[in-house]
Amino acid sequence: MGGKPWASARRLISRYALAFGLARSGWLPIGTRTRKLIEYDDGGCPNTFMNAIMSHPRHQLINATELPRVDSWLMHGFERHFLPRYLRRHFHVVAANHQALSPAITQGGSSMVVYANHASWWDPMIAIYLRARLMPNHCMYAPIDAAALDRYRIFKRMGFYGIALGSHRGAVEFLKRSLRVAQSPRASLWLTPEGKFCDSRQLSQPFLPGMAHLASAIGNTNTHEVHGSHSVWFVPAAIEYTFWEERLPECLCWFGTPVEVHWNQPQSQSKEDWNQLFMQHLRDAQRQLSAASIARDTARFTVLLSGAAGSWGIYDAGRKALARLRGQKLSLEHSEKLWGN
Repeated sequence: MGGKPWASARRLISRYALAFGLARSGWLPIGTRTRKLIEYDDGGCPNTFMNAIMSHPRHQLINATELPRVDSWLMHGFERHFLPRYLRRHFHVVAANHQALSPAITQGGSSMVVYANHASWWDPMIAIYLRARLMPNHCMYAPIDAAALDRYRIFKRMGFYGIALGSHRGAVEFLKRSLRVAQSPRASLWLTPEGKFCDSRQLSQPFLPGMAHLASAIGNTNTHEVHGSHSVWFVPAAIEYTFWEERLPECLCWFGTPVEVHWNQPQSQSKEDWNQLFMQHLRDAQRQLSAASIARDTARFTVLLSGAAGSWGIYDAGRKALARLRGQKLSLEHSEKLWGN
């Protein structure tokens, strides 16, 4: 009986000591999803035990972290065969404004972090398709709620890795694995920093702190630890699902102003500065997308995928047969917006 309280106390002290050390070394993001921990600057450690924890080189922890699993044959089949057909059944078009994606970003050797608003269940599917169409040279990775990953286990073989939201362990695991992905040349890490589903035109939702901590960690990581690239591009992507003039919805995307973060070049920005900068760029992209969508300005978009049109299968088949008998050309579109654009 007497030993159990002391054993519990020792375990509790050890956990908080480790959390303290990780926060002090910059590993542990601080925010609402990681409970109330204190972020320490360059002050001294209170005892030799803390110094021993933090004396472990950060790059050894990173290099010991494996990249999330990606089965190339599965991704190839999913992207080339299943996904386009699936999206055609559910969307009129998938269209994007990707003028901000210069060849230096999509064709260079640097990795990238693509961060988007979280509008719908469709977001992972659209992310996979956008990556395949617009940045095919970059391998895709993405964190996902561990509980959701257990429900959709196939994503474990497609570069998705589970994070225990709302826990210290999940915060540490996110930063370690995300930093490891960023170190891989031509990797693309896809994030939804809002942390929950939000309407695509809601601009007040704050960002979780993880991405800002990632940018800060990149600037403080030695270049000899990086395998291939000298920088990481942070690219905002606004996504909106909207109905225009067809039975099926349009999926519209808008890539905003990228930010280049260099390895081993500590910046003057604080983590809060990074958070505000990234948020501003995504909100600007959302505003531009919203304006183009409301105006139904098709000239601002490039159609990446054309889906189904028409009203109803049997009815449309009859219309086609009748038009063929009359020698007429029939279009099932209700308008010419975003069709063959």
